Amino acid sequence: MELLKNRARRFAVVMLNLSGVMSMGLLPVSVSAQVLQATMVGGEVVESALGTKSSETEEPKVDPRVEKIRAFFEARSLPAAEYAEEFVHYADMYDLDWRLVPSIAMLESTGFKHSCKRVTYSGLGWGSCKINFDSFEHGIDVVTKNLAGKNPRTESYYANKSVTEILNTYNPPSIRPDYVTIVTRTMRNIENQPV
Repeated sequence: MELLKNRARRFAVVMLNLSGVMSMGLLPVSVSAQVLQATMVGGEVVESALGTKSSETEEPKVDPRVEKIRAFFEARSLPAAEYAEEFVHYADMYDLDWRLVPSIAMLESTGFKHSCKRVTYSGLGWGSCKINFDSFEHGIDVVTKNLAGKNPRTESYYANKSVTEILNTYNPPSIRPDYVTIVTRTMRNIENQPV
């Protein structure tokens, strides 16, 4: 849902900018008509304004990172495959390595297959199965934000740390000595996943 809201906001900003340019007469009438037509049919305004094909006739471009995450989980028939786009979206939003949270999901719940039963949508080990989330997407958002050091309440633990330092804080070696090794190996496997 948050992803759709962000897309709608970006579309509104593009339309606002284009309407200002059009009102100043900086775009030829033919391009202005293309922009308005693209807007009415829900096409990609920027592409139409540049004179390229509308997104209605083009295949949408899929981020290769999304494809790798999806393929990784699909190859194992795991539910986390459905959230590939969300993993990348929130990693980009909070400036965190895109492979980290899906790799944690693999270790903590086998890609959401064995999520905590005591609470809802807890497939990332956050809060030791004591915290409910509204959805898996909500859990991805919260955990990514925290691990990126963007939550003021937990930034002292995670901000400006390497992946290894983040993982040692998230699940210390005294609790699980092989945690960093397993998660970083999974990160490499996701990166090298054929699509």
